[in-house]
Amino acid sequence: MLTEEQRLQVAAVIANHIGLNPQPNVLRDLIGPGLVHDAPPWNGEKLGGWILRRALLRPGPELFVKIVLDCDAAGTLVAVHELVNRLQADAALWPSTREALWVPPEWPFVDRESLREVLAAMARGDGPPAITIEAPAGYGKATMTDYIRDLARLEGSFGAVVERLQREPEPGLLDSIVADTRLALSLDLATDTTHEEPERRAVVLARELAREAAFAKARAWLVVHVIDVSGLESGVLRFVDELLGLVQTTAATANRLRVIMLADEINLLQLTNMPTVEARFVLPEVPDKAVTEWLAAAAPGKSEEMYTLATQIVFEEVAKKNPTPSNRLAWIARQSKVAHKNLMATEDG
Repeated sequence: MLTEEQRLQVAAVIANHIGLNPQPNVLRDLIGPGLVHDAPPWNGEKLGGWILRRALLRPGPELFVKIVLDCDAAGTLVAVHELVNRLQADAALWPSTREALWVPPEWPFVDRESLREVLAAMARGDGPPAITIEAPAGYGKATMTDYIRDLARLEGSFGAVVERLQREPEPGLLDSIVADTRLALSLDLATDTTHEEPERRAVVLARELAREAAFAKARAWLVVHVIDVSGLESGVLRFVDELLGLVQTTAATANRLRVIMLADEINLLQLTNMPTVEARFVLPEVPDKAVTEWLAAAAPGKSEEMYTLATQIVFEEVAKKNPTPSNRLAWIARQSKVAHKNLMATEDG
């Protein structure tokens, strides 16, 4: 949508418009109270780039158009205003949320197109009520949780609750998960059950949550990333397992609550309420083709030969690092960012 130079130019005019120490009323007038609430406590120079990134991730072009017209009223950024004119004439030119999340050069990258399609459907309130995502360490589960969180926020229909399951120094993980999910659904916090046995208590809490979720005012996406089950608090996994079954069997609950579980090996968790086979996803290693496609989307306008060569260099540099399997994806991402920078600096057409 924008070249790297244009991104820098637009970020600069935003920063100039809001000033070095942005006032809340100026930000509200520019981007609205919702985004102001999410804005980090940065100075105007850094906040300009953040505002632009948020605008480019919106499902429609309205905020981007408003920002350009408000912050560059004199029309100094001619090419950007030409883009605004085209967007005002045809909003369909704006990339979808899913595409916008995938393309930004600061975040390489979420491949797995079929999974992204399912997640986009779930964020709209369609698709399966529960899915599992399996992959070894370093294959992108943490990146995927970030993707899901942003997708949920940008689509606006479901609020994402992301929980990491691992040994904690103190008890209370189950209660935290229950409380976070209930708050996301705009429900009152649960009253404690009379069951002392952890597994039974977990089942009761899950059933109460599922029953009340059916009548909740808000919608929530419970995203559970299993880091390590050894030493995990009793009842936590049983709670998630029970919820997986309830959202799959009760349509009214699934309309308000969705569940996603990520783990290295799902089968080792011995769940009794696994989603259907079609709702189980495995993240493969990122192939050459995915890197080439990302580079073409993030640095458009180059020749096919340039993208192929850049991809070859990415994997050659990763091979030199010889990273462990758990660090391989991170190094592919780093080298892809370098390749993107080099492509943007070339004049090849």
